[in-house]
Amino acid sequence: MLRRWTVVMGVVGAFFAVGAQTAAAEWYDKGVALKAGENKEVHMKGTLAFTSSQGGVHCETGTIKIKLTGGTTAGDVTVFGVENDPACEVTGGLAFLCGGATGIKEILPEGLFQAQNSGGTTITLTAITLKYECSNGFTFTLSSIAGQPIVGTPDNSKAMTKVAFGGMLNTTLGVKATFASNMTMVGADSGTYGVAK
Repeated sequence: MLRRWTVVMGVVGAFFAVGAQTAAAEWYDKGVALKAGENKEVHMKGTLAFTSSQGGVHCETGTIKIKLTGGTTAGDVTVFGVENDPACEVTGGLAFLCGGATGIKEILPEGLFQAQNSGGTTITLTAITLKYECSNGFTFTLSSIAGQPIVGTPDNSKAMTKVAFGGMLNTTLGVKATFASNMTMVGADSGTYGVAK
């Protein structure tokens, strides 16, 4: 079963809500800038994972739909979910806290992630907050560390097929976590959209 949640402005869509290198930020479709007000829906799948001294969680996402708006940095997530039920593998002491190796019930975004195009080659993420809910009722949160953005590297900034994100996040577990997400554009969207001309 695929768990899905409707999300307003955030999560993985923010991975691609990139800031401008110049005065006007633009999305590119096959090398052509989207017109102001033009919308494109992008489909992606991948992984969300973190490790820490308390353990870690690895999840496969379902198809994530992102609406891109030309002439802006907006990337609105309309569908976000994780595959299967339970959806994630939990390791270490965190598996005990969550009631087992498959103890994650939901991953819920809180607020809007902020992203910025960094030099036209990487995408930096800040203001991240993800709440993990376990099947036994235990909850914990991952959040951004001030001054330490998550950095994403597209395989091709002009025609993205994959973006790999990594960095450190705070947790409510009392330790810091190493975060990683690998996203792949799905179907015809692969190699179609870019953040650079």
